[in-house]
Amino acid sequence: MLRAVRFATPAVLLATVLVLTSSGCGAIDPAQITPELIPEHVKVLRLQLPTFDQDAIQGVWMWRRSDVTGEFEAVSEIRLTDSVVENEVEFIEYELLDPAGNSLGVTLSAEVDRTGPMPELSLWFIRFTLPGEFKASVYNAAGESGLSAESIVL
Repeated sequence: MLRAVRFATPAVLLATVLVLTSSGCGAIDPAQITPELIPEHVKVLRLQLPTFDQDAIQGVWMWRRSDVTGEFEAVSEIRLTDSVVENEVEFIEYELLDPAGNSLGVTLSAEVDRTGPMPELSLWFIRFTLPGEFKASVYNAAGESGLSAESIVL
């Protein structure tokens, strides 16, 4: 499994997407990628996780509102793995899973932001589906939360 440097960039995800889609391109220099070339389905999600510490959150499910039924359906997973402290800064490592539950093979990292009233994570997300309205839920060994109160259009 590939392990990305501490701060993943859109270029890392772009490279992953290109590899997954078998584009046949060679090495990608992140400095050479203009924002217009980053796929519109690569996003950063900023999640507030009030029970991050006490509930030992293991992952996040992303849910998309179905155009047919109007109900939210699980479309992808972000699996949180190791917590790492470097130079007194806390990071959580995570991997993106496709809709079938397969890892993309890249471990990414996000700083755990504890400056506000609750821990926040900024996580890279690849939208594997059509644009739409999304909500999130979190899970741990005990089960899964309800869907987030807020939704976002991605």
